[in-house]
Amino acid sequence: MDRISVRKRVVIRSTLLMVFLALALILTLGITPAVTADELDPVVERVNLVRTPGGITMQLRLSNLPPNEVATIWFLINPGTEHFTVTRAAGNVIGRSGRSGFAGHIAPGHETMFGPGLQDPLTDDVVLVLITHGPVDPDRILDQLFTPEEDTCPTGVCRSYMFDLDF
Repeated sequence: MDRISVRKRVVIRSTLLMVFLALALILTLGITPAVTADELDPVVERVNLVRTPGGITMQLRLSNLPPNEVATIWFLINPGTEHFTVTRAAGNVIGRSGRSGFAGHIAPGHETMFGPGLQDPLTDDVVLVLITHGPVDPDRILDQLFTPEEDTCPTGVCRSYMFDLDF
């Protein structure tokens, strides 16, 4: 019974740490995390996360996204220490339907935007973060697709959403 209690405490602490780290990332990058009732809330239609000793692969299908905008998915990974990793998982231009599929993979040793990288693909905590980058800007599309920073959203309407789906 004590072992279960200790495990529950570790899970609770890890979850709180992941939420705190995700919020710190969002605030550091200057992305507006607030979503009001009259804004679109993404709907998870399908999600698949596969863990192997060689890495983590994710597939995510979302709907109710802002049409004709750029969206990226980011891995936020916590190996159970005070260090966390942020790296891009995928990016797309959302079509008129507001639906999009995303797929990405990270392996140990994979170059990351921030942090030490994936330590143990079988046990590291994973949160997926969706960032919308505003309307497609042909002059900045590569920045919009490959960076999470506020300056990829000149209109100031970037939003972020966290998907902690108990991976």
